Amino acid sequence: MGTKYGQLTESERCEIFRLRSAGISCSEIGRLIGRDKGTISRELRRNALPKSGYAPLSAERIAFARRRRRRKSKIERSSQLLETVRDQLIAMGRSPEQIAGRLKLEQGKPVISHKSIYRFIHGEEGHMEKLHRIVCVHLADSALFVVWLSMFLPNQSLTLGGYSYTLRRW
Repeated sequence: MGTKYGQLTESERCEIFRLRSAGISCSEIGRLIGRDKGTISRELRRNALPKSGYAPLSAERIAFARRRRRRKSKIERSSQLLETVRDQLIAMGRSPEQIAGRLKLEQGKPVISHKSIYRFIHGEEGHMEKLHRIVCVHLADSALFVVWLSMFLPNQSLTLGGYSYTLRRW
């Protein structure tokens, strides 16, 4: 059993094909090329063509296409979570860290990380909703977050902790 992690290379796929054609088991193939037997079994199962079976070049194309496919984020899959994150970003002016922390407090367990919220904001759907234009500036003195809502509240004033801020268009 190997300890090599990462994608199989084209030469490894050719070796899997050659050894499997010779009738060698997945366990033995894994041992010979330094990969886990589960990796070999999964490769043969996922990347084989229905009629012709496993072929290294077609397996390479199938694996590449699978890696390129876009998977929806947790926020995009849950309309309730999407609405909560959007409301807290726009209406409440919270940062992704604050949103993640608030959801954790309310649910009693982590719901989503602030990194996932940032990925959503800077992703395709976040750009369509102009969420990437929300910029959080942390004021170290008073530990306040000022949210620059350039697209949502242009030319409006905001007062936090005795400080006054004017939100302007980008």
